[in-house]
Amino acid sequence: MTRNMDNFGSEDMALPELKLGQPTGEKPEGANPGDFFVTITGDIYPEGLNIIIVDIQKNRTYWGRTDLDNEPPLCSSVDMITGQDGKVCETCEFRCDTPWLVDATARRSKCLVHYNLMVIDYDTKMPMILRASGISTSSVKEIFTLLRINKQLKGQYERAIIRLVSEKKKTASGEAWMMKFKLASIVNDANEAAELRELAGQILGENLLPEGTESVPESNQIANTGREVQEISSGDVGKIINPSQTGTKPVSSGTKPLQSVTKTTSGGKIASPSSPVSEAPVNLDF
Repeated sequence: MTRNMDNFGSEDMALPELKLGQPTGEKPEGANPGDFFVTITGDIYPEGLNIIIVDIQKNRTYWGRTDLDNEPPLCSSVDMITGQDGKVCETCEFRCDTPWLVDATARRSKCLVHYNLMVIDYDTKMPMILRASGISTSSVKEIFTLLRINKQLKGQYERAIIRLVSEKKKTASGEAWMMKFKLASIVNDANEAAELRELAGQILGENLLPEGTESVPESNQIANTGREVQEISSGDVGKIINPSQTGTKPVSSGTKPLQSVTKTTSGGKIASPSSPVSEAPVNLDF
């Protein structure tokens, strides 16, 4: 059987979006502030989830208003050099590079750096888009730094199992929830690593580095994707929280436990996650 969509590629995909619920803004029924949820399926993750980071893209967005609505931003820039309105980003009066130092109301009137993360739900293998902005951008820098300098990964970031949770912060404008990432485990099983690499390549629409590559890609690029990433200074490296281990599944002796996921489906049912793979302890000897 031949179908037209068999020739479709990654550019034809509209990936589900993984969002973090806030005190204001739309959320599916049953979701609370601090819960992660998926836009298309309505699945809710009240305790966070395990993800694989496939790629990270960076851009700038200027909303130009403090009201929260569904209207598009007034300006944005994919290359972070020139905005869609023709202004040069470096000299733009609305540019703000430290959103975590600005209260929420002021942030909405500034042009901010946003990170778009292409991720995979480790338990369901569903690809999703995760957008990090505002106070969550520092957390993206932290986890990218850990991935980049970890000697076990050697640039194969799809082997890293990341625990994604939320943390409540009090700001001048009230309470807000930020994303936090923790490097939970590294996939060392060759078959599973190959499966994750193939899935990541399908999402990106290209091949990734073969297993066994001995060096991290140069020129500040993620693996073999050709997408530039930001050079991280040592001052950007912060502490990553250690989420509660309640609900972790037992693993064999000498391995690092991987926290299980509690997911609520759109129908209100709790889905049982797949059993995590027992992996060797994460080597953080940088």
